[in-house]
Amino acid sequence: RIEALPVPADHDSSDFVLGAHGPEARASSDRCATCHTVERCVACHVDDQLSAIQAIPAAPADTHLPDFVAHYPKPASHIAESWFLGHGRQASADECNTCHTRDDCAACHVQPLPALVEALPARNRTKAPGVMLSPRPPESHASPFFLETHPALASADDRSCNTCHEQAFCAECHDAASGSGNVYHPANFVARHAARAFGRSEDCATCHNTAVFCRSCHQQSGLGAEGRLGPGFHTAEPLWLLRHGQAARQDLESCASCHQQKECTQCHGVLGAFKISPHGRDFDAESAWKRNPRTCFACHIGNPLEGGGS
Repeated sequence: RIEALPVPADHDSSDFVLGAHGPEARASSDRCATCHTVERCVACHVDDQLSAIQAIPAAPADTHLPDFVAHYPKPASHIAESWFLGHGRQASADECNTCHTRDDCAACHVQPLPALVEALPARNRTKAPGVMLSPRPPESHASPFFLETHPALASADDRSCNTCHEQAFCAECHDAASGSGNVYHPANFVARHAARAFGRSEDCATCHNTAVFCRSCHQQSGLGAEGRLGPGFHTAEPLWLLRHGQAARQDLESCASCHQQKECTQCHGVLGAFKISPHGRDFDAESAWKRNPRTCFACHIGNPLEGGGS
């Protein structure tokens, strides 16, 4: 009998679902309850805790309800060309959870999910299915030359890549151990990598563990440290030990590719041979202690501010 009732004129409007039905339901849920039960609302609405939905009664237990197929018309904002790339700035739980579950966002976003995505209900916890999105690449990926141009895009803003890709995805091509042939570095890179590593034109630590990867290769090549007085790399610098401090302050990471901390403390620690302070003239010991006392214990055996091993 209810299905035989005439459909109100405003329901035939093309923008009724997107525009009118929400405000009308909030203004007078009694009008909706004339024909609809709450089951009709939660068949589409992911967020079933809205006050307008809760105000509509459920169908009696012995009522046979027709099958409701969720229908999600696309809002005008989603049709704009810029929507896909800019939707994160406009997203909010109240706006998105009408049609989307957490699973829709997780179709593209990798772990850890943004806080806003975590706030959305999971699909297995809702009666409505949500839009059920499938992952799709951004427009920039459609270019036939994307493989050649993607390094510039990734370098400009790697966060855009991290939205959909894990680091392992990049390593499948860029890691030499993968055997894919698409190695990140050009041919004969090893012979000239020192200048590029020192100049930070590339971040080696993105793919390599510098404390293991770099040191093992340097030692095999005879460039590893042989103790503080016999470093293989600095044999052409007879006075290197006397002026190595400036190089260490400018680029300590390069030192760490061959040397371990214990080699520095042999001279610079309070128990070292020379007890040479590594601190500059304007060093603020009190601030350093407040930031992280464990750093001080690399050389000191107690609180240096209280005379402990200073």
